[in-house]
Amino acid sequence: MSNKNKPLTYCLTALTFGPLVLILAYAGVAIRLEFAIQLADRTPTSIGKAAAIVTIVTEGILSGTLLFLLHRRRSGYASTESVVKRIMVTTMSTGTILALLALGMFIAQLVSPMTYLWIALEYNLS
Repeated sequence: MSNKNKPLTYCLTALTFGPLVLILAYAGVAIRLEFAIQLADRTPTSIGKAAAIVTIVTEGILSGTLLFLLHRRRSGYASTESVVKRIMVTTMSTGTILALLALGMFIAQLVSPMTYLWIALEYNLS
């Protein structure tokens, strides 16, 4: 669908693995701690906030790119047009839900980092 556009593919792949790398870094900091309360003292939540921001941006770019590529591939035939339209709606709704979860995680970290409410939202993202 991307007409073998390798730079686009590499860029989207790197964006996809960005949040994973940040969450693994956060887990690496958290595992070395003896008590969970020490997590707030060392402020690795900045890693979590960065992961949330990267997730929001990544979901927006991935959904936008997929919508753009699907829109370019529209053929005009009624049978394929309805399928492409359904895929576009599904892509948009999935990307929106994931971006809203990441935004909720980011806001929860800002508002009350000690309650770890944002971990429940992070669990839903993964």
